[in-house]
Amino acid sequence: MRTIWLIILAILSFATPVGLIIPAILITICVVPFSIIFSIVFTIAAFFLGLLLMGVILIGAGSYIIFTSFWAGVLVLGIGFTALGLFLLLLPIFHWLTVNGIHLVSQLFQKLYNFLNEKNHFGKRV
Repeated sequence: MRTIWLIILAILSFATPVGLIIPAILITICVVPFSIIFSIVFTIAAFFLGLLLMGVILIGAGSYIIFTSFWAGVLVLGIGFTALGLFLLLLPIFHWLTVNGIHLVSQLFQKLYNFLNEKNHFGKRV
């Protein structure tokens, strides 16, 4: 009789870690894709903001330096205008990616909603 109780206690103590592993795996499956997407979006936004600020600051610095050292000022102005031009050149591409990305995500959620709304959990049509 004692052996049976030990087996039951062993099974009950084993169920707790298994019961915690499944939600941990589900949370990981849900969190990891969103964190990857967030980091990609944040990196792209930081790149564009940095490019814009670099262009503006270098144009301002170049217009100040040009009065002390002409060629150094022209160099800094040229780098600033290049950064600003690159920002303006990439801005339509960024806009297109943003609009199409939002459209793609909305279509994905619409299909997911239609799939989940079509059947309930018991397989019957609503």
